[in-house]
Amino acid sequence: MKKLLLALSLVGLLGSGTLSDPAEENMKLITAYLKAVENLDYDAMGEILDDNYPGIGPSRTDSIYKDQAISNWKNNVEHLYEKISYSKSKHFAVKTNEGEWVSNWAGRTIFYKSDKKEISILANNYNKAFSACMEGKGYTVK
Repeated sequence: MKKLLLALSLVGLLGSGTLSDPAEENMKLITAYLKAVENLDYDAMGEILDDNYPGIGPSRTDSIYKDQAISNWKNNVEHLYEKISYSKSKHFAVKTNEGEWVSNWAGRTIFYKSDKKEISILANNYNKAFSACMEGKGYTVK
């Protein structure tokens, strides 16, 4: 019983601190980015993405960087996509030797402008989180 009380006391002390959890902040950042995608707001995407953003995949040779990614989104929003919606979106955060990452699994439906058709896919994204660098850009994680 003493061990249980000690453990509960320790959890209470650790939980009562005012330190923010980087994993939680990183998940909020990724949520904000996905909201920008869903709103087809390529300006917000550009504010959220780090200047050194690498878009990698499906293979390493298919990489693009921030300017190219935003240009692609702008073209898609203006000429191709009517809207994008996410369903059953789930995140989890992981810290590795290479930094902090957030994985998102979601159903994604893309509605096209020209023929009004839609396509639904299951998508998984791994995002290296840079929440600390967003403060310098005037971005507040909400």
